[in-house]
Amino acid sequence: MGCVVRFRTRLPRVSQLRYAVERNLKEFMNAAPLHLILVHFPIVLVPVGTFFLLISLFLRSNPVGRSALSLFILAGLLAVPAYLLGEGAEDIAKLVSEVKKHDIHEHEEAALFALISTSVLAVCSALFLFLKRGLSDYSVKPIVGILVLAIFAASTLILTGQRGGMIRHPEAFSANVTQKGESLNDGD
Repeated sequence: MGCVVRFRTRLPRVSQLRYAVERNLKEFMNAAPLHLILVHFPIVLVPVGTFFLLISLFLRSNPVGRSALSLFILAGLLAVPAYLLGEGAEDIAKLVSEVKKHDIHEHEEAALFALISTSVLAVCSALFLFLKRGLSDYSVKPIVGILVLAIFAASTLILTGQRGGMIRHPEAFSANVTQKGESLNDGD
């Protein structure tokens, strides 16, 4: 007969776990990191969806096209909270002395433009999926129109991301910095 060993562990109560989670979220997950996490999804999803849409045009493949349109819808849905969390991230970024308010303002203007273009892309994609459900034919003209919107939205998202990167990493975008980080103008 086997010997059963029982360990008695004291598990934390649900209320203790809830308090620990809430405390950690308040300390570590303010608007800035949430904004940084969410903002990368549309920046990646729209170009990937654009690539899938191009493949669907060449292959005349409905499933690949539907996948691309679904990625656009997801990107549009994630762009909204990313944009809204930008205000809180701005408040936190203004507390950092190296951050320039001009860079924040440029990023904010580009972000609004990117939000609008991504939202238009998502709505057009959703309408196309809704109107074409159940149809087996492949409609090229609306797909080309959505492709143009996707290229435009991807461009605005990439520009917005680049301007967002300038807020905390201006050294990455400076023309006067060499590979080792030395200024080209030091010898003048």
